[in-house]
Amino acid sequence: PAPFWCSSSSVAADGPCDTQRCTQKPGSCEEGAILDLFYDALDGPSWSSSEGWSLPSPAAPCMRTGVSCSGGNNVTGIALMKNNLGGTIPASLLLLPELKSLDLSFNSIIDIDSNFSSPTHNITTLNLENNLLSGEIPTFFSSFPSLQHIDLSHNLYSTMPLALPTSLVSLDLSYNRIRHELNLLLFYGLYNGAYIDWSNNPNIMGSLPDSIGQLIHDPSGRYA
Repeated sequence: PAPFWCSSSSVAADGPCDTQRCTQKPGSCEEGAILDLFYDALDGPSWSSSEGWSLPSPAAPCMRTGVSCSGGNNVTGIALMKNNLGGTIPASLLLLPELKSLDLSFNSIIDIDSNFSSPTHNITTLNLENNLLSGEIPTFFSSFPSLQHIDLSHNLYSTMPLALPTSLVSLDLSYNRIRHELNLLLFYGLYNGAYIDWSNNPNIMGSLPDSIGQLIHDPSGRYA
């Protein structure tokens, strides 16, 4: 059988979903093959800029537009803002063991694979601002032990998250369609000292006290 991130239509004996090359263990798959899966999942042929990505003969990982690498030629960042990406972010991306930053803002991404979670991956920054993400905010973000900055603003999410990483420093939920009643229990369960912006969600009901301990309340919907 194909790995969990491969669709049946994309599996081929010599293709990027070859089970002999990719397993579910980070570092076990060629980084180029992981990026090929990413390109395929997010409608690569329609990207505004895809230099080095085009199949069937893509360039080496560090030669692809938007990809940054460490001195050891491991992928550490992917930045493809305003690039006409669409589709679902694949869980296979987490097989890049040194990926720290993912910026896919200002695209048309509609979902994140439900297996996009890892208690050992050290990604620190996730920017998905201004996409078409909707429904419930995934709880799997809380699985990342080093995730510090999450930007989900300007999407179509309808609920507050039920769990967040303990490492979180900032979370931007502004300009969504969140419907929720604020209460202290919810707030203390999410906060952990992070800066949370839920401004411009007109269907959030209720309010929190102007001061909670040493927290400073901004009526715009931000806590810091």
